[in-house]
Amino acid sequence: FYSLLKASYGAKLVQKFGDFEKEIKKLKSQRELKRQNRYNSNKKQVAIVGYTNAGKSTLLNLISKAGIYADDKLFATLDTTSRNVFLTPEVQIILTDTVGFISKLPHELVDAFASTLEEAQNADLLLHVVDVSNKDHKLQIETVNDTLKKIGASDIPQIVVYNKCDNLKTPMEIKENEVLVSAKKNTGIDKLKSLIVEKLS
Repeated sequence: FYSLLKASYGAKLVQKFGDFEKEIKKLKSQRELKRQNRYNSNKKQVAIVGYTNAGKSTLLNLISKAGIYADDKLFATLDTTSRNVFLTPEVQIILTDTVGFISKLPHELVDAFASTLEEAQNADLLLHVVDVSNKDHKLQIETVNDTLKKIGASDIPQIVVYNKCDNLKTPMEIKENEVLVSAKKNTGIDKLKSLIVEKLS
């Protein structure tokens, strides 16, 4: 398995993946207990998914004022983080950030990360955050959707959140269930909240 990782990602990441696996196992039981408590609340579950560095934690910070660590690096956050969020005075959800996806994810690594992605498997709605300023963002969308399919979450309703729209050089046409935002500049967030409410109603 680690020889596969080395061939795919380079020797520097092999030890890091090994450390991640150990941490994932340690966090799993704690996460399952928290998850059960959330489901017992009967609130709608919304999971943020996306390619690593797309701005998922920044978006969670903005919507929930959670103050979660966010940085421009591979796997800046490993454990999932959930917050209660009032989208309107009447609509309350549990919003959860998940670990960032990467390209060419080996099958063994999908299995190892399964527990961190269970939030996506059990969500009522997915916010698929995309760094629209990245030249490879279409490939990254495919990577995320492929991983969601592997973990059995491809049928869950999804809003595609094109983040970092302030870096676009030309206007971009969006489709239904898509929204342009800039989490850094707090642009398009009210429209995103309205779309979430609409999808959950």
